[in-house]
Amino acid sequence: MGLHGAGTIGMAAATFGLIAGSMVGGPLANRIVRKKLTDEQMQPQNEDIDPAMAGIESDEASPTGRTKRVSTNELEFQQYAKASYFIILVMGGGTLLSWLLAKTGITFPTYFGALILAAIVRNTIGLISYKEDGKWEKAEKLLDMERIISVGNICLSLFLGMAMISLKLWELQSLALPLIIILVCQVLLMILFAYFVAFPILGHDYDAAVLCAGMCGFGLGATPNAMANMSAVCYKYRYTVKPFLIVPIIGAMFADLINTGIITLFLNIL
Repeated sequence: MGLHGAGTIGMAAATFGLIAGSMVGGPLANRIVRKKLTDEQMQPQNEDIDPAMAGIESDEASPTGRTKRVSTNELEFQQYAKASYFIILVMGGGTLLSWLLAKTGITFPTYFGALILAAIVRNTIGLISYKEDGKWEKAEKLLDMERIISVGNICLSLFLGMAMISLKLWELQSLALPLIIILVCQVLLMILFAYFVAFPILGHDYDAAVLCAGMCGFGLGATPNAMANMSAVCYKYRYTVKPFLIVPIIGAMFADLINTGIITLFLNIL
């Protein structure tokens, strides 16, 4: 629309959002847990939790949990290699799926194909069986979720690190005062909305607290910020299922689609 330096302003605002989203999500959820939840609400509910995911997300919070996962043998290496290969295969297949989705003319995030394919693999592989040593085994055994989650966390840390390093933080100094005020107001609005509106609506429980941490992550930054925020909360307290199912779908798929419509609408109005 002819605005000079729009790209620089947008990147500076995105930088601010990535940092703010990571800084406020965890402390906000921690305050909610301490101020608004009882000991009874913090106890695990009777839900079908994958023990691998529960272990990796909450067990590592304790030195004992970390120690029992330390291993240097060849089997451990092979397990991590297999987990990496699974992720790479899904990413490759997801790239092709994203290419097919792009042919529909609808704008999807570049990672949307991999997200869908990963969900399909994770939810259907348990229906497949194979024969090993004369016994029928569930193919789900092939997915070593502890290692896959560990590799995913490594990739998440690398992504956040590279994103922070590549962004030009000094460009924030050149932003006009009105834009700085807008960004600060966005952060305050997100905190107030998550604390006073979203938390009660989402159920006023531990799941809601973790979801609020994720909401701050992708509401101000991006979905990786949301995942990192929720993992940090789960490391300190305990793992829970629902936020890790809901946030990737909302933050990675629906948020991008809705943002496209909202931005287009307001550009036309303005």
